[in-house]
Amino acid sequence: MNIIKLGILLLIITNSVSAGETGTFENFYVESNDYGWLSIILISISTVIAGIAIFFSGGTASPIAVSIGTYIGTLLGYSGAIATSTGLALLGGAAIITGALTFGTGIVVDYKMAQNTYDQEQFLKHSKEMLILPIPINKDGSKLYEGTLEILEQIDNKSLYSSNNQQVIHEAIYYIDQKIWSSFLSDEENIRINTLQALLYMLVNDYTKAKKLANYAIKQARRAMVKRTLPAFIYAISSLYESDVDIQKVTSNYFSYAILAEPDNKLIPLIFAVYMDRIMYRFNDGLANESHLRQLTDIAYVTSIKEHIFANLTLIIVRYFTRLKLEQQVISSLSKDMAVKDNPKILANIKKSFAAYNELLNGTFQISQSFLSLDMNQEEKQKAEEFLHLYNQYKNDKNRLENIIEEIEDYQIYNMQTSINHSQIIGQFQPEKQINYGLFVFIGIFIVLFCIIRTPLKKQH
Repeated sequence: MNIIKLGILLLIITNSVSAGETGTFENFYVESNDYGWLSIILISISTVIAGIAIFFSGGTASPIAVSIGTYIGTLLGYSGAIATSTGLALLGGAAIITGALTFGTGIVVDYKMAQNTYDQEQFLKHSKEMLILPIPINKDGSKLYEGTLEILEQIDNKSLYSSNNQQVIHEAIYYIDQKIWSSFLSDEENIRINTLQALLYMLVNDYTKAKKLANYAIKQARRAMVKRTLPAFIYAISSLYESDVDIQKVTSNYFSYAILAEPDNKLIPLIFAVYMDRIMYRFNDGLANESHLRQLTDIAYVTSIKEHIFANLTLIIVRYFTRLKLEQQVISSLSKDMAVKDNPKILANIKKSFAAYNELLNGTFQISQSFLSLDMNQEEKQKAEEFLHLYNQYKNDKNRLENIIEEIEDYQIYNMQTSINHSQIIGQFQPEKQINYGLFVFIGIFIVLFCIIRTPLKKQH
């Protein structure tokens, strides 16, 4: 699956332009010439992409999911199987998408084992199934840069996380470490090398080092007063792996800059998708919430990137529907377990999911209405109407979810009252023993008299 995604990401890069500042996406993801190795990769993976399109349309993805995937791919300039596969990959590629985009009240995901605390190891594991930036394409640069890219040419068509490909990337990182101190690099080339190494560390799932090197590149670029969009994005992505990261701040200071400082970047929809995949994962431990998706919606509306507004809003609203489905599943799945129904803490979690459900509904409605306010062609209007219809289905399900919560509350109250009544009944048949105060008084008087009699006897002796 990963090599398919890698190929799809490479497909998105369609136009060759002259290299710009060294810290930009353009500088890394534009071919060095008209017949570079990107063209060969496009040919070699074309059958794989066609295969994945058949796989999705063969039943794994619903017709509406395939339709929206094709729609996204078409917006990016593709057609046929390539359009479908590209769009589905950007939507997340998870099986839950089909359930989210085809409304139903049945249990699709068992949420009894839902994650409530942050587990970085699990996050890193799941990251291997998420979208990620591909290996750089532009081969022109300093001797150190070109030597590193030559090593990376050994990457094969298997998963980026295969043992062979991971070894190649580690060799490239080691090569930079060994050569950088003997290389005489300009300020801009230093920015480029630090950015490249940060990217490579991200590709081997070492987000701590990726963030550190991205930060170096950002500081160097600020001093040189050049753009730093790619290291800013790597910094933003890497930050999401920290347990207590301030997502709002990272999005505002780094992700937003990565998008808006390079508005002509053809990778913008991909950048949104890569970032959102990780934010969606942080919903699981409660760090992310609807406000973070709303913040991304605000960025998508900025005029300078209006070219991508339909694609970006579609990617965002599908994430809204996906999370709505998951919150719905929390309530439906947990309420079916009798042991769970007796637990007041679980009821609190269910209520929390319902509150999140309401917030997500509000955000989904706003985006649905925003689609209708845009200048759209007939196909786009149809998609907007489908989104609004799907929103109304989730909205109408609120009453059912409220009733589930009320039933659980009534069930727990009934059990509590039954337990109290049971205790009272037992108490009637086993009355408390009355304390015999007279006996205590008698014993007390006896002790006093004994002491009085004993005292004169001692004096006689």
